[in-house]
Amino acid sequence: MPPETIILDEFQLLAQQKLGQFAQNIGKTGFFWQKRTGQALYLYGGTGRGKTMLMDAFYEKLPQKNKLRTHFFEFMGQFHKQFGIYTAQRHPDPFLATIETCIKPYFIICFDEFHIVNIADAMILARLIERAIDMGVNFVFTSNFAPDELYENGLQRENFLPFIQFIKKNSIVFHLDSPTDYRYKTIAKTETILTPNNPQNNQRMDELFHYLRGNNPVIPAKIKADGREVEYITTAGRVLLSNFDELCERQVWVADYTALALRFDIIMIKNIPIFTNNNLNGAKRFITLIDILYNHKIKCLFVCATPIDQLHQTQTHAPEMARTISRLREMSSY
Repeated sequence: MPPETIILDEFQLLAQQKLGQFAQNIGKTGFFWQKRTGQALYLYGGTGRGKTMLMDAFYEKLPQKNKLRTHFFEFMGQFHKQFGIYTAQRHPDPFLATIETCIKPYFIICFDEFHIVNIADAMILARLIERAIDMGVNFVFTSNFAPDELYENGLQRENFLPFIQFIKKNSIVFHLDSPTDYRYKTIAKTETILTPNNPQNNQRMDELFHYLRGNNPVIPAKIKADGREVEYITTAGRVLLSNFDELCERQVWVADYTALALRFDIIMIKNIPIFTNNNLNGAKRFITLIDILYNHKIKCLFVCATPIDQLHQTQTHAPEMARTISRLREMSSY
């Protein structure tokens, strides 16, 4: 898709000013005998409001070389892996050692798409961020969620509340309250259900994915649910590009689909086949998947073998599939 001239709206301009002030504040060195502690800025708002764009512009202008811009889930995966290594080595303090390896070398870390979906992250974040800030590391967070909304209804959430209080007390919290979802404006100009399933339509989906991902790297993601991980090959930020086989022809079910709905804002599904008696298991998983994505109001795009009214060509699961077809039609309109 061709590049567009970016004109910031009034809400984005306010956020840009906050980021500029923050850059000035963290750049002040103070007196040499004063211990420098880190600072944090928490920028939140709805999807497509420009949070990542603003943070990336802020990051690029920072003069420091020891800076890191990363997706939160990717970083935490590396953190847990390093922690496991130190634990296996019987390090006397594997948690502190992991912070010194993964966090302390940086002047600032910019976390994009900050959100908590698993208890392993929730239980350590307060100690992790508090210790890092005490070491002088600065942070910028972008999130779709206000601090008080983080890890809502999560297991043992009471143990996560100190992190929320720490962020509210020690960070600049700014709500990017733009009424316009610029990412969805782009999708609104695009057909969200493409037929037939051919190279041209799959290429259109690939191009749209690369436009929607912005500056986020394309990486595989392991999504945890019910004590296990399911890997998805093509993700970027909160956008998933997948296909029917990856989503519906593996041993995945309700918990896995719920975890997807919590992890991604946009899910793009290619290669949706005609449903016959030969793929009933996949059809049943597809029905469950669409129910969950519909209930979570996830924006979806599809490449289907036929128009959706012709997808189901068997009497098995006919009532459930009729509901699914209706939901696909409704999902294409929001």
